[in-house]
Amino acid sequence: MKKTIIDPFFYSDSVHLIGAVKDGEAEALILHWLSASDGETTFLGHPSRPFKALYVAPNDTQESLDRKLKSVGIDAARINAVTIDKKNTLAALERAIAKDVEVVVIADVGALINHKLQSHPRVLKLMPGLRALAAKRNLTIIGLTQATKSYVGRERIAGIGLWSSLAGTVVIQDPGSTPDNVKATIIPLNAKPKVIEVSLPPSVAEVDPV
Repeated sequence: MKKTIIDPFFYSDSVHLIGAVKDGEAEALILHWLSASDGETTFLGHPSRPFKALYVAPNDTQESLDRKLKSVGIDAARINAVTIDKKNTLAALERAIAKDVEVVVIADVGALINHKLQSHPRVLKLMPGLRALAAKRNLTIIGLTQATKSYVGRERIAGIGLWSSLAGTVVIQDPGSTPDNVKATIIPLNAKPKVIEVSLPPSVAEVDPV
C-alpha cells in the first residue's frame, strides 16, 4: 500500500505535478506546504507527521536560492534546498537526495529538459526516469510546471499529454487566485477532482517567480 505524507493525494513511489498559469504561484503554494512539514496535520486538515523534504531549484544559483528562501521566511534547516547540474539531470538529482528524504520538490520540472515541454522524446525520457527514481527510493516527487488557460482537467498541464498521463496527482491553480489566497483543483488518478482554497502567510505569498 502506498503511503502518504503531505496529503492523501500525494502518495509515495510516484511523480505528481502542480501547474499554474502565473509564474511563482505554484512555488508559493508548495513552499507553504513544506513550511508546515513538522505539523501534526496538513493544510487540508489530514493527519500528518514530520517529514524531510528536498527542494530542487534548477533555475537558481545557490546564492539566489538562499535569498529566495530567506525572503519568504523558510528555515533552510527544515527544508533542504539545492541547485543541480542540468547537464546530467537524473544522476545529479539522485546524488542530491539524502537517505532520509521522503519528499522531493522540483521548482521547475520543465527546466530539466530545457523547457522543451512539447518534446516527446525528452518528456518520455524524463518522466519515466523520475518515476523510476521515486519507486527506487520510495519518494514522493512533485514537479512544478506551467498550466494553460485552455483545455480542462489534467490536460491543462502545459506541453504534450505525456506529462499528465505519466503523473500521479495533478494540481491546477486557478488563475483567479490572489497572492494571499490560492484556489486550486486537485485531480487524482481515478478519483473526482477536489477544489481547495488556501490562505497563504504574507511572507510566502510574496515569493518571487521561479
